[in-house]
Amino acid sequence: MAERLESMVHAQHRLLGDISHELRSPLARLGVALGLARQRSGGEAISALDRIERESENLNEMIRQFTILTRLESGYRRAQENRRRSCVSPARSCRRRRF
Repeated sequence: MAERLESMVHAQHRLLGDISHELRSPLARLGVALGLARQRSGGEAISALDRIERESENLNEMIRQFTILTRLESGYRRAQENRRRSCVSPARSCRRRRF
């Protein structure tokens, strides 16, 4: 059971890394396209391009926060599982100490 749980946690971690990469890659390309659009456009497009840039930054920040949250949750779950593995029931502990 512990191996299965560990495998599931590892798979979840890998999935979250893949999701983060898949979301960040298009945003990076969007940033490049935005830079090119700024170079090629006239002054009338500046406000629209600024809006696109702000929204892109917001998405990047949400992805960053999501990644941090999932890493924290994953670490918390691992710590709890390790604590459960290392705990000994008081009754068993007392039986061991009897002479």
